[in-house]
Amino acid sequence: QPLEERIETIAKLEQLTQTYLHNEEIVLTYAKGLVNLSTKQPLEERIETIAKLEQLTQTYLHNEEIVLTYAKGLVNLSTKQPLEERIETIAKLEQLTQIYLHNEEFVLTYAKGLFNLSIDLSEEAAGKIQIQLAELFEKHPHVEFLFLSLFS
Repeated sequence: QPLEERIETIAKLEQLTQTYLHNEEIVLTYAKGLVNLSTKQPLEERIETIAKLEQLTQTYLHNEEIVLTYAKGLVNLSTKQPLEERIETIAKLEQLTQIYLHNEEFVLTYAKGLFNLSIDLSEEAAGKIQIQLAELFEKHPHVEFLFLSLFS
């Protein structure tokens, strides 16, 4: 779907979400739409879109799927950010992961964020990220398999 059509679809989903606040399936669809929209946006618009998603998430912290969608949005955001902002974004992602540590999807999403973070770091800093990833995978071996399968 072209960007303009995505924006129109998101506006309709936003209206539905406001009308049916208690229907979490509609809210989840809207959240996923925001993440999909953000993948095609320039950085400034992407920041605004993820901020909407963050605000939405605050209302639905009990719904792991909605919060996970926000976590995935943070990873998407981090791919376009300068290093300092990326560090802050991954710190937010780490906080979410600590809350939902029992959910391997959060752990995998956090691992992707750490990987994105390591790309522009010095060799020493990237080595620290590798240690973090190794520790994460030691605690969650299944996530390591999923993470590595992304690159095969």
